[in-house]
Amino acid sequence: MEDDLPPLVGEDGQELPPEPSASAEAAASAAPVEEVPEVQGEPSEDEDEYGLVVERLRRAAVQRAAVREPEVSASDALEAAMKEAAEIKAPYKEPNECTKRMVQALAKDDFEEPA
Repeated sequence: MEDDLPPLVGEDGQELPPEPSASAEAAASAAPVEEVPEVQGEPSEDEDEYGLVVERLRRAAVQRAAVREPEVSASDALEAAMKEAAEIKAPYKEPNECTKRMVQALAKDDFEEPA
C-alpha cells in the first residue's frame, strides 16, 4: 500500500528506512525468542543488577506481547466517543455582572486595560 507521505527523516537529517509491513511484524512476533547463553563465573554486582533489569524487561515484553488487545472497530470508537460527549455536564450558570460588562466592553472595543 503506497502512500503520499514524505519519507521519514531522523534527527541527523538522514532518510530512515521504511517501517516493516504488518506481515513482517507478524512473522517477527511468531519467531521464537533466542535464549541468552549462560555466563560462566561469579557475576559482579553491576552484572548481576544488569542481568536482573534485562530479565525484568524481557518478562514485561513477553507479557505485553501475550496480552494483545483486540483492535477497536471504527463504529465502536465512534459509539464510545458519542457516549462520552453525551455524559452529563455541569449545568449552565449565568455569568456574573462583571463578566457581562467585560464581554460587552470587549465587543464594543472600548476596553482599556489598567496600566
